[in-house]
Parts: sequence; C-alpha cells; structure tokens
Amino acid sequence: MVLHPQQNAAELISFYSDFLRNTPDELDTTIGFLNSPEGIPLVGVIAVYAGPVKEGEWVLEPLRTFRSPIADLIRPMPYVEAQSMVDAILPIGDRYYWKSSFVSSLSDSLVNVLSQGAASMYSPQSMILLFEMKGQIQRVPRDAMAFDHRDANFEMSIITHWTDPANDIANIQWARNLWTSAQPFVSSAGYINHMTADEPEARVRSAYGADKYSKLAKLKRTYDPDNFFCLNHNIKPE
Repeated sequence: MVLHPQQNAAELISFYSDFLRNTPDELDTTIGFLNSPEGIPLVGVIAVYAGPVKEGEWVLEPLRTFRSPIADLIRPMPYVEAQSMVDAILPIGDRYYWKSSFVSSLSDSLVNVLSQGAASMYSPQSMILLFEMKGQIQRVPRDAMAFDHRDANFEMSIITHWTDPANDIANIQWARNLWTSAQPFVSSAGYINHMTADEPEARVRSAYGADKYSKLAKLKRTYDPDNFFCLNHNIKPE
C-alpha cells in the first residue's frame, strides 16, 4: 500500500487511472479514502503483484515514486499475508454498513463527490474503496455465469464502520447520502456480496440483471421451491 495526503486525491487518482492502462493481470489494485489510526485523512492504493518479485518491482515503480508518498508499505509477502492485510482494522463485532455500485471510469466529477464525502465522514474508521476489475473477470462471456457486470472497471464500496449503537443513524445516513450523490457518475447496479440487509428487491435484481435473475428464480423453484435458503439477498422461487 502507498499512502498520500487526502488533499492530493484528485491528482493521485488521475495518475492512477493512467497508470492502470495496460498493466498485467498479475497486478490487482484498490484505491480508497481512509484515515490513519491518528485520524489523518489519507488516500491510498493497495497493490498486489502476484508474480516474480523483480517484475513486480518494475511494474510498481511508477506508483511508488509518484509525488513521494508519505508511506510506502509495499514489500514481498506471502499471499495469505496480503489477504489478511486489513483484517485488524475490520474486526468482527463492530458495526458496519455498505453501499455499492459499479463504476466505468474515475471521472473528475465522481472523484470530487467522493472527496467531499470522505471529508464529511461521521466515523474516522469508515472507508471509500474502489476495487479494480480487469483480466479474466472481463474476458469471461457475460452470459456464462450468474455474475453480470463484467464491463465495469471498478466496484465502489462505501463502508461505514463504527462501534457505538448510538451512532447508527448518523453513520448509515452518511453512507446513503454519499451513495446517492455518486449515482449520476456510476452504475445503479451493485455487487451482491457488498449489499446490506436493507437493500430493496430491485437492487438485488439489478445485481444479476433481469434475464439472469429470471433464470436463477427458475432454478430456485426447481431445487428450493419452499425457499428454505432465504437468509440472504433472496432470490424467490418463480
């Protein structure tokens, strides 16, 4: 991960968008707005290169040297360590609320909305993340699997994180307001695994698309006609 002051977000994200062009499948990145443990507003890029170390160092050099990051935490590490890198800041038992959308491009307008949202975070533990989508995700034919949104380039997750139940309303409203403000610049569809329990059925349908949802509902009618498996974003038997 490389970290920059949040006031440099627009410049970093513009560079990041250019940097990603023609990067190899071995590189996976996520860019996001977050705060340091001391509460310092940051924007950072998580980068994982799954390949030879020397190749990874060459691919990542432009990212690591752009505008002298305030912290460069990139180093060789086992895959399982990379997978658990943020576990400590997302402990089980805390309170979380997510809003999700797919994104085609990191436009200036979207970056401006997200920057303003980051500046108004109710909880300093919250994050706004944009997960890169590329490679085999986009090569698989759209009709081959239940996942539908293979033409997107990013998945945006607005993740509010807090501990005191007294702050539920304020944190949830922050996430909802930011998601609503971002809608002119993103897809209305969301990633099914990043939806919280209060999402309406229309949003669940949009995660699969109308045709795939209909196919899944028919499968549900065949294998689970009584809707026994219903404790999720449910696809009802049809």
